Amino acid sequence: MNELEKVLDKQILEFGEFSEDSLDIEEKKLDLEELMNYSLFEPIEGWKVEHFNEEQKTTNLDVFNNKTIFSDSFLNKDYSCFTVCQSMNSFYLFTILDDEDNKELLIMCSTESESKFKRIKKLDISYSIWRKLFSLGPKPQSLIKAFDLEFDGSMIQKCLQEKEEKELLQMENLEIPRNYKFGVLYIKDKQKTQEEYITNVEISKEFQDFLDILGDPVTLLGWKKYRGGLDVKHNASGETSIYTEWNDFSIMFHVLTLLPYNEKDSQQVTRKKHIGNDVVVIAFIDGNTTFLPSSFKSKQNHIFIAVKPLKDDEEIKYQLEVSMRNCVPQYEPYLPLPPIVKKNELRDFLLTKACQGERIAQKSGKFFDRFVNFRRSLLEEIWERYQY
Repeated sequence: MNELEKVLDKQILEFGEFSEDSLDIEEKKLDLEELMNYSLFEPIEGWKVEHFNEEQKTTNLDVFNNKTIFSDSFLNKDYSCFTVCQSMNSFYLFTILDDEDNKELLIMCSTESESKFKRIKKLDISYSIWRKLFSLGPKPQSLIKAFDLEFDGSMIQKCLQEKEEKELLQMENLEIPRNYKFGVLYIKDKQKTQEEYITNVEISKEFQDFLDILGDPVTLLGWKKYRGGLDVKHNASGETSIYTEWNDFSIMFHVLTLLPYNEKDSQQVTRKKHIGNDVVVIAFIDGNTTFLPSSFKSKQNHIFIAVKPLKDDEEIKYQLEVSMRNCVPQYEPYLPLPPIVKKNELRDFLLTKACQGERIAQKSGKFFDRFVNFRRSLLEEIWERYQY
């Protein structure tokens, strides 16, 4: 057990700022205070490191909300829809279905930011005699009220379900993605800048072991499953990559050292293009160095997960740390205390942290604006379809 791990085993509750003096742990004797300042990330404006607090004493891997409301409860059934437009150009889409015993209504309300689901007993909704006589169901205003939505009396239109299925499925797939792509950087001992690590080609046994944990090597030429933006026709993205299927998700890794390396290209454009477009990037730190999130210049990268192998005579362990843009909130699963994971526990924790991180990031900052704008455009398109 090395010196760093002994300190972390004391359950350090919070990392302090990085200290240059804390790098060569095995070469220099450091006192306890210096070791407690050890971090895998360098501090940088606009980014924060996940810190521990008293509520984060357990690691919960059951964090995914994978319930597909529309597909599970409405798709291929005799449901009806109506759409609402508020005076301030705010749109709602209600999807309604009688349950099997005809005592409840199953209702999904799709807004610009989310989809909500409720079961409402018919006895709790007031019907006019006229609507009961012609089996028209409750007034739309009653259903709007059931979701506590503001309604200013604007127009309501009934829709034809066949034309709404496409948009409803699009919104559902955006909210609950099943496909993920993550970047994987390989940082060698003492490497600090992007110019240093972007050209890495040769890898260590420790990094190869780590790739084996993440997934399986696949040949890209002719690949038929999820490709994560990699070229599968001309080997323009390299000949092989790392892929896995986990928790009903398809995950493709953009591994730095498997992407094409061009000796004549100092910028390594192909490598930067793929990893620079990943929301979540895993940085494997192979040696005594720290990683600066801003060293990889991309507006798309929002979360970096640092992984460092620890030397131990008994078993292989990994130190973990997470850095995220300030707009991204801390999220579960939280790092364990201490932030060290055994080899047989790493895969599930890391994939859970990465997949959930992408979901959280997609609803943060500018990503959330895009998310809302996309849903608004679909809801507005449905509304305009029935205006005339």
